[in-house]
Amino acid sequence: MKTISQITAVLFLVFGILGCFVVTTVCGQQSPESSRIEAEKHSDIEGLSRLGRKAVEIFRTRPEDIAAPPSPGDDALGQQYLLKRKSEYEPFSIFGNAAGNWTNNVALTKNSPQNDNYIITTAGVSYQPIIRPNLLGEITFVQQWFRYDKFTDMNFDSMNVGAGLSYAIPELSNLAVFGRYNYNRLTDADGAGEYFRNHSVTLGFFKTFPLARAHYLYGGYSSQLGFSDPKIYQRDYHSLVGGYNLDITSKLSIDISVRVSYIPYQEDGREDYNESVSLGITYKPKPWLVLTFSSFAASNQSSNSVFEYNVINLAPNIGIKIKF
Repeated sequence: MKTISQITAVLFLVFGILGCFVVTTVCGQQSPESSRIEAEKHSDIEGLSRLGRKAVEIFRTRPEDIAAPPSPGDDALGQQYLLKRKSEYEPFSIFGNAAGNWTNNVALTKNSPQNDNYIITTAGVSYQPIIRPNLLGEITFVQQWFRYDKFTDMNFDSMNVGAGLSYAIPELSNLAVFGRYNYNRLTDADGAGEYFRNHSVTLGFFKTFPLARAHYLYGGYSSQLGFSDPKIYQRDYHSLVGGYNLDITSKLSIDISVRVSYIPYQEDGREDYNESVSLGITYKPKPWLVLTFSSFAASNQSSNSVFEYNVINLAPNIGIKIKF
């Protein structure tokens, strides 16, 4: 009961914070292409520390699992240790998911924000081998389709191809450093009209702070350098993240995170500051099936006021992942 009360309190706190981002009507509009690229920005920001987090999860040390619990006869037998069989690591995965989304600001504008429903369908393949102890590699291809209900001129497709390395430092428990290259291409819904491409290099670190077996705090930093066409949308990301993860059961978990990002653009002297709060509830009824409810609230301030906005997004998600 105590755990349930704590979880309830945390959820009320998060949704209270989300409420602080509710939008008021102000001025400013963007083109459809700019709005699409802004929509992709949040995927970029959320993915900045993903490789480091994956490495920490794989190589994470759990001191509390090493020593056996006290038992009669310990004095005679000496200190006892548990030897656990590790599950076989599977580096290949094929995945797909469909996420229904509701947003209160579909075009990410200051002026007269409009709500809409949209679906993001994702398919991809990834190879993440353990190259050597504490060193994780990754090669991933992802294709996404964004389809909107009312504002169909916002429809677009996104392709990402990337590769990276992440190293868990043995001397610094639960800390990983990582580097990654990614290529992103955005096209119209028919796949014919390309309007944005971007090459990026990301460097950063990610660390967890275990509280007990079932929950931990985490934090990280990352910098991404982008090289895009058209150059007017070229930008870098410098981002700090902190959060809390709770495994309620082996199948059900909650993750809460706060992220602050500084985003300078190559041209026009544009500088953005983006703050976001995210909540994710994940349920894995089967090893290959993942059900997720996620939400985030974000506020974007910019030296060019037309790009300032507030947004809230809610997204139930069903995903399938096959590993081998």
